[in-house]
Amino acid sequence: MAKKLRCDRCGFELTDKDSIDLAYAGMSAWQTSARARGIKPRGVLPCKNYIRCGGEIVKLKWFPPHSKDDYLTGIKYIIKSILSLPVFILIFSWLIILIIIIIRLIN
Repeated sequence: MAKKLRCDRCGFELTDKDSIDLAYAGMSAWQTSARARGIKPRGVLPCKNYIRCGGEIVKLKWFPPHSKDDYLTGIKYIIKSILSLPVFILIFSWLIILIIIIIRLIN
């Protein structure tokens, strides 16, 4: 479960655990009512400012830094993504190819 939920339009955030749990509890009802009105739901539930902003509360995998802790969490997420095995293999193979080309150019 996400630690933060944020409106995709106005930026309103839910960070309290009880609010997040309540949002997930009402998710199916929101998505069913949105589909009944012909709207494709993008998020967990509508923003509290839905009438003005038209946004929906969405799960955040990574969020822009607002504090030192948020910044470090974002950096950790980026490093984990970069160091995933397929990406690491791709980068490593390109590095080997580059080294081979440089050695051949020198000789």
